[in-house]
Parts: sequence; structure tokens; C-alpha cells
Amino acid sequence: MAVLDNHTTVPDAATGDALNALAETLASLSRADIVGDDGSRVEMPEDVVALLRDAVTTLATGRAVALTVVDTVLTTQEVADLLGVSRPTVVRLLDEGEIPYTRPKNHRRILLADVLTYRARLRAIQREALREMAEDVQDDDLTGFVRTR
Repeated sequence: MAVLDNHTTVPDAATGDALNALAETLASLSRADIVGDDGSRVEMPEDVVALLRDAVTTLATGRAVALTVVDTVLTTQEVADLLGVSRPTVVRLLDEGEIPYTRPKNHRRILLADVLTYRARLRAIQREALREMAEDVQDDDLTGFVRTR
């Protein structure tokens, strides 16, 4: 694997088989231990195992992985970047009470955990809407109206 900088890793063909084997092993694990050269063991937290699983699975597909450090308290612009929306949209969400925040001085501060909770809630709503739309298509038998070329 080539390392572009200290946080980005690009897989190469030589590591493909090893990455695939490791990805298969990690897919079934919720916990793992790291064994040191001296035989000492340290249990990895579940979140770290999940992060490692995601990274290795991505590397096994031939894609690069970048590890980014994110503060646990974010600015409105950082939240906008994370959610893929504009900063004014984030300010509106905050003002409407969709995402909790504090305002210690003149600037809003948002906890990363609250942003991730909001994003998960939004994705669940979107999945439910898609499920309902799919059911409506099946119930109304609208599949015959789809044109194909």
C-alpha cells in the first residue's frame, strides 16, 4: 500500500489478497484484540473495530481511504460541510430546533454527536419515504407505465 500522506492510504495489487482475507474476517467480528510482539493483548473497542472493518473493506475494493480528524464541537460551516448543505441551511435547522447548539459568545457551537443523530434521523425518514413510494407503485401497479427504450 502506498501512503500519500499520514492519513491517506492507497491499496496496490500486491496487498489485494491480504486485504480481501482481512475484510472477510473483520466482517464477522464485533470485537477484536491486538496482540503485541511480547504476547500482550489489548481489546479494541467496538467503534474502532467498525472503523477498521470499513477501512479494510474499502481498501479491498481498490479505493483509497483517508482518516480525518474531526472536532467534537463544530462550527456552522463545519456542520454544513458534513451534511452537504449550505451554512444558511444549517443556521435555519439550528433556529428551528432540529439540531441542538450552544452559543457561548457570538458564534453557534454544535456537538458532532448531535449532528450525527440528526443525519441518522433524516436518513431514516428518507428510507421510510422511499419504502412507502415503492409500496405505492406496487399497490397501484404503476410498473406497466414505465417506458423502456
